[in-house]
Amino acid sequence: MTVSYQDLKHKTYLEPTKVFVESLLKINFVGSDRAHCPFHNDKTDSFRIYVNGRDEIRFHCFGACHGDWDVYDLIMRKEHCSFTQAQRTFASFLGIDTIEVHKGDKKKLDAQERIEEELKEIEEPVLRLETDGLTDKHRNAIQDAAEYYHNLLLKDKERYQTVFSYLEKRGVDEETIRSFAIGFCPSLEDEVYEGRALLKKHLHEFIDDYLSFQYFNKTSLFRVLDDQSIKERNSNLYTYYVSHIDYTMRVYGGFVDYFFNRITFPVFNLHGQIEGIIGRRLDNRGIRWLKQTQEGTLIRSKGWLYGIDKSARGIREYQTVIIVEGIFDFFAFYNILENKDRLMVVSTLGSTIDKGSMDLLADLGARHYIIAFDWDPAGRRGILDAVENVNGSMVSYLGSLKENEDPADKLKGLVSKISGFGIRHLQKGMAVKSTSGKPVMASFLVQRQKKEKLLHDEVVLKPATMPEGKPIEGDSKDFWYKKDDILRYLSYDHKNRAELNQKLNTVKSFLEEPLKYPPDKQDQKDYFSLPRKFIEDEHYLRIGDALLLHLRLAIEQQTRARKIKETDATIAGWLSTSRKTVFVYKDKLKRAGLLNIEMTGRTQRLSVNYFTSKPTSIETPGNDDTR
Repeated sequence: MTVSYQDLKHKTYLEPTKVFVESLLKINFVGSDRAHCPFHNDKTDSFRIYVNGRDEIRFHCFGACHGDWDVYDLIMRKEHCSFTQAQRTFASFLGIDTIEVHKGDKKKLDAQERIEEELKEIEEPVLRLETDGLTDKHRNAIQDAAEYYHNLLLKDKERYQTVFSYLEKRGVDEETIRSFAIGFCPSLEDEVYEGRALLKKHLHEFIDDYLSFQYFNKTSLFRVLDDQSIKERNSNLYTYYVSHIDYTMRVYGGFVDYFFNRITFPVFNLHGQIEGIIGRRLDNRGIRWLKQTQEGTLIRSKGWLYGIDKSARGIREYQTVIIVEGIFDFFAFYNILENKDRLMVVSTLGSTIDKGSMDLLADLGARHYIIAFDWDPAGRRGILDAVENVNGSMVSYLGSLKENEDPADKLKGLVSKISGFGIRHLQKGMAVKSTSGKPVMASFLVQRQKKEKLLHDEVVLKPATMPEGKPIEGDSKDFWYKKDDILRYLSYDHKNRAELNQKLNTVKSFLEEPLKYPPDKQDQKDYFSLPRKFIEDEHYLRIGDALLLHLRLAIEQQTRARKIKETDATIAGWLSTSRKTVFVYKDKLKRAGLLNIEMTGRTQRLSVNYFTSKPTSIETPGNDDTR
């Protein structure tokens, strides 16, 4: 009996196909359906074998290459052969010599199959994974998730009483929950949902149509439990995650909802289209706030302004905007603003305001900016950055905050309301100068409730550009980091360039996320600091591979509070490398002016510099230099 190339793709041949592909691509399927993708540097088992809705065996990569193939595609890609030869190769492996070889162009065949499927009204969403932005289907997936978590929270108030209590404590009541579609994604320990509320809702849809899963996965709504990057950072957490893999759910058992055990806050753009979701833990352990990841997805969180969809009208009308860091700061102002249909407050979801966001606010007609950031080094820096991005507009800040206080704390307990009209005219009044030429301080009077008494309180607005050009006070000159978090990455292995590059990228990412506040003096022995300008002006990016040695010596120098008196052999031991590698990088750092080397006989004393008048770009040495 003659068979066609299509017959051999049927699920009947699933097991032999799996064996064939393992041999062809030199991979091993784990849990029967997943493996490292052979077409990119994969550490998360992104390669999957699956059966689609037409009972055909297919392969898909959920990682960097986003490919989708049948067995013939894999043969042609691996063996660099024709479609005709690929059919014969696979049939020969199966022991079938009666195959009817199709000699047409495979791309045309695939296109014809898609046309026929559409005519039969068989839905097979073909993802254009190279899309630069969110498509309607991607937005629909995010919207579906946001609405589902919102409805889940509201339909069982007793079950989620702790969530309601937490939000109430932070100034968010049920009416506000409904207005902003706030929701909750259950935890891994939830007996019903097991951290897979959204996944379980769509499970049958995903099983029937495997690629529809991608609309959710490419918008960072699911995460992989067997994530090797987590294993490298926290083995206990990795073990905990892996223990929740459900092998009864076919290929989906290794996935969970991205926001499990978090309150969800959907983020919309100016036009009311959903852009993404922010998640918040109910406690302050670990990462409290979680944005959807941008790596390998279509999510672009830069420039998000929480609340812009509801505040655009008020900003246009009052020509004024209040800009805050956090979501709860947003709700603190939301609660005291009188006109809920004409809000004028947005959250940048961080202490920086990018130029695109400032341009958007200016296009809405904003001429007066109140930057109500936390009163800490990062917040003060954000205020000054905003001043640089605004031309011809008034920028002020909440000058009555105490060190490390945030607006949500400052406004807690207020019972009086403030109108947008009043704030607009207050801002205009700040442009008036006194006879001395100094700016006039302005404030709005509010009432605070404390033990059933109403107390008067002033929230003072100050110009962000001070007299004589003096900056606002309090900025730290250094960024601080925890030693233990970086020391394990400070080692060399030039036999594995990919691993070294990954370490360098990890270290660079670490340096871009300093502590929010400097550690207390008694705890500073566990931390190290780097000059702010060394990071902000990106000097560290110009050191190349020598960055690992530079940082290791900097930490050692700060720990000892003196110059480093050690041999190259000892330093090589710290970095798990050879003395030759240390010598090469020492020499390059010295010539760049970033390392002082004093020799007394055979004894060397090393001290690190961070700035130099010399060019600091250091080439990556070839294999001959560090072997």
